[in-house]
Amino acid sequence: MNTWFVGAGILGVLVMLIHLFLGGREIARPTLNDGDMPSVVRYTNYFCWHLVTLSLGLMSAGFFYSAFPQTPVAPAVAALLFASAAAFLCLGVNFRFSLKQAHHPQWLLFLPIAAAGAIGIFQ
Repeated sequence: MNTWFVGAGILGVLVMLIHLFLGGREIARPTLNDGDMPSVVRYTNYFCWHLVTLSLGLMSAGFFYSAFPQTPVAPAVAALLFASAAAFLCLGVNFRFSLKQAHHPQWLLFLPIAAAGAIGIFQ
């Protein structure tokens, strides 16, 4: 069993739970309750929030699936690419809009997942 993939999967589940509970309370719920925001924007944002939840779950599932012997490594590669892209996207948004890393630190959540996945692939 590839323990690095298991670790990446567990980290992914933890990030998904943070997203669900903290993100739900701090981001999704206030967005839905913002009566000044146009409804199309409000519900599109809420839909995208759920897409992120699904993506985090699929990323974790890819790592878990590939952790077993005799299973393809391709799902873990896809999960690694997603985690890496998410980290770089966050850093890019921070840079582009001059955001403080402490106010938008999601890249720090994806970096350990990508690192564990990369070690699992190249071990």
